[in-house]
Amino acid sequence: MCPKARSLKHAAVTRELERLTASLSEGDRLPPERELAREFDCNPLTVRKAMAPLVDAGVLVRRVGSGTFVARRGAPVAPDGATRVGVLIHADADAYAHRVAHRLAEAAQHRDVTLRSSWVRDLGDAALARATQLRREGCGAVVVPWIPANEMSRVAEFARSSPVPAVLPVLIPGLEKHCFEKPGVHGTNNIRATEAAFRYFRLLGHKRIAYLGPDVPEDLTLQRNLGGYTSSAAREGLEQMCGLVGPRVAHMDALAKTWARHRGELAVICYDDTHALRFVTAMHKRSRSAPGDFAILGHNDIDEARYADPPLSSVAARYDQIASRLLASAVAMAGGAVKQSATGPGLRLIVRRSCGGASRANGRIAAAMKKLGVTVERDETMDGAEP
Repeated sequence: MCPKARSLKHAAVTRELERLTASLSEGDRLPPERELAREFDCNPLTVRKAMAPLVDAGVLVRRVGSGTFVARRGAPVAPDGATRVGVLIHADADAYAHRVAHRLAEAAQHRDVTLRSSWVRDLGDAALARATQLRREGCGAVVVPWIPANEMSRVAEFARSSPVPAVLPVLIPGLEKHCFEKPGVHGTNNIRATEAAFRYFRLLGHKRIAYLGPDVPEDLTLQRNLGGYTSSAAREGLEQMCGLVGPRVAHMDALAKTWARHRGELAVICYDDTHALRFVTAMHKRSRSAPGDFAILGHNDIDEARYADPPLSSVAARYDQIASRLLASAVAMAGGAVKQSATGPGLRLIVRRSCGGASRANGRIAAAMKKLGVTVERDETMDGAEP
């Protein structure tokens, strides 16, 4: 990269950091430099250099061993009088949550909206305290872009008690108006994504298709995914294979030991990319690798998917659409109205090496997937990589 290009990248990252800082509250911690580097598509050194002017100006402060914090807010990204919306990001947020939060910031730049983002340790008392502070800062609504499965009951109480209207990414009985999607629409994307993944593997010729997810019965997303999987398997007359695993390495290793015997005939649909990558690692221990010994699809298309070994194919939602709809719902709630999306966001199947279809996903398959509302996109960086 030439010096001029590095300079332009450095300046662009500084501007992105200025926008991010403006959306945060004083005392909030920024994500780690490596995470910011992935988000801004640069290396951590560029992020550190881009932070330097903000540190020198007293906007950010670095604390050794703790991270980088907002010392004072920068200039607002929207003019005075603009709608202000809070964003509550859980401390355990995964890559999906961070991507939605980043797209929320981008969506706010194109509207007369100022974001105030905060990280909270839980969606109970901590979230209520933060929502109260956000109200003092002029926020008319708050968005919760992601909820851990074990906090569903707490977020329901939060939505009922919050001093400002809360927009949720899930549909909770009695709190339907807080969901950014209409009741008849919400959750259909999870079912469609799983059914589309099943159909894709069938089009590739697989007859043994399994589902892999977390052992968390209260997870609403898991419940919908399992519904899409079991109905697909029943329609096709195929054996159902569901693997629900805990967070420990031993849990995944045990499943890999069982499923390794289906060498050369197994295709796996995963709850998310993280479970897919964990399974690939566990199968490596059994001397099994994708796509030769098994095929696998993840979900959410996190950054690690592209750089995995092998690069992971993944079903991805349109994060920009999700963020835009969350924000539109929050703006409406801030004005005393309710606005919910009547259609689910689009789905994309990013084909890389792990599914075994990089050289086989032809026009017929793409056309069949399109009928299911899924766009097939071959990752061009994989050209020439598949044996």
